[in-house]
Amino acid sequence: MFPSLSTLTLFSFLGVIFVHACPQETLKGPDGRCYGFFPYGFNHTKSDYVCKNFYGGHLASIRNAEMDKFVRSMALDLFSGVANFWVGGKQEDKGRGWSWTDKSDFVYKNWEQGQEQGGNGYHGLAVNINTGKWHSLPEVTSLPYVCTVYYKKRIPR
Repeated sequence: MFPSLSTLTLFSFLGVIFVHACPQETLKGPDGRCYGFFPYGFNHTKSDYVCKNFYGGHLASIRNAEMDKFVRSMALDLFSGVANFWVGGKQEDKGRGWSWTDKSDFVYKNWEQGQEQGGNGYHGLAVNINTGKWHSLPEVTSLPYVCTVYYKKRIPR
């Protein structure tokens, strides 16, 4: 009539597995979050829109060297023939400072020399796939991108 303790334990254990599993075709990062690496190119704004509206997240925020290394390493394996890819850093106008699209603190930095200043107008943060250094590129540039993923829906191509 009542489930046994071992049955309850099993269902509790399975529940933990499902809650912490990443959606198919995404990878768990060193911070425990799930990341999607998308090789087709969109501009910075549309990339973040897709991350937010189809995956419940944002373009990835890089908060430390370990995360920086993970994102670049996975991009090297998954993106072929590209020089740069988008992550969530943005500068809405030169001199206004950088922020992450998910509103987390912009503390860790890995800029290529001379790149942090950005340019006039909206710029996005792109990671150079060969060096791992960060570059400021005009928002309209189409690049592959990395999302923090919370759930999966069908995305536009």
